[in-house]
Amino acid sequence: MLHLLLRKPVRESVAKAVFISLIVLAFIHLFLFIQILTSFYQVRYVATDSMEPWVPRGTVVVLAMGERPIEVGSIVMYHYEEVPGKELLHRVIAVNNGVFYIKGDARKEVDTVKPDEIDGVMEGAIPLVGTLRWAIRADPLFAAILLSGIASAAVLIELGEHPLNIERGSVKGGGNNED
Repeated sequence: MLHLLLRKPVRESVAKAVFISLIVLAFIHLFLFIQILTSFYQVRYVATDSMEPWVPRGTVVVLAMGERPIEVGSIVMYHYEEVPGKELLHRVIAVNNGVFYIKGDARKEVDTVKPDEIDGVMEGAIPLVGTLRWAIRADPLFAAILLSGIASAAVLIELGEHPLNIERGSVKGGGNNED
């Protein structure tokens, strides 16, 4: 009934405001979901090719945190206390007296890792997503061009200037000038 009382421009403005509010609400829910999820899982970027071809460079991996069973064949993210900030993703090839023997699928060297050096067990992977992240961090110009392109597309779509915007049975700008 309310839609009959409002003029068309007002209805469109209200509809846009409601739509934007729903998008903002969806992002808030997504943020809260991610906050809860990160207490059980963490997302990390694979920077090396040591697990090729199973986990290629540029893959984003999801790690289960906390007490998880680690057995032969598990892929784990670990660090060495002597080398702060460096994390490696390798496969467990043996366990002996609480020490893990780990190596990358594309490597010959075997590392020995203590249980407290293991950060998490890989639960999932999204190949090549991290490559875009790396490109953005490595080249600010690429990031600026990418973001400006996305922003320009969003503005054009919002203004109704999308080249495939259909009006009166023809493609906009398509040369069909029937009056």
